[in-house]
Amino acid sequence: MHTKLRTPIGMLSIVALTVLLSSCGLFAPTAGSVDTSFAPESIIVKSDATVTTLVATFTVRAGATAGTLNGYTVQYLTAAGDPILAGASTVESDGVGLRLPRGAACGTFQACSPSDLLYATSDALPLGPMPASIAAEFVAGGHVSGQALYTWTATNDNGFPLEWTSTVPIVEGP
Repeated sequence: MHTKLRTPIGMLSIVALTVLLSSCGLFAPTAGSVDTSFAPESIIVKSDATVTTLVATFTVRAGATAGTLNGYTVQYLTAAGDPILAGASTVESDGVGLRLPRGAACGTFQACSPSDLLYATSDALPLGPMPASIAAEFVAGGHVSGQALYTWTATNDNGFPLEWTSTVPIVEGP
């Protein structure tokens, strides 16, 4: 019978062990460990094919290991999911080198209380604008919306590769 796990002390022991392991970064990394935010929240393509530029920040979840953002690929797609400009709607950027912070506020191999486990946000990463040829095709094709699909690649400090995707709306502007 497992009555010890049902006691408050037994449950507290399990919680403490989980917190200790997560604070040490021993949990396997997942793509869900990093959330991406964009400013502004959409790419605006104006009638003269000029576009807004984006800045991305990355929020690392509590207990996640720090790492480095290596690069990204962005695909510019119509509302139907087709490339805006056939054969040329994918752009790659390697060698980014942005540090992703550790998702905890206490030292390595130090037990953290639950209140110490905080999300941490990276420095801002300015992203290159949508290429002019893609923006011109967006306008010429009469598109009013689409999406930019970013695929990010990173490596955490334990050597594990990470990959996740983020979507940004593309909208027609004045």
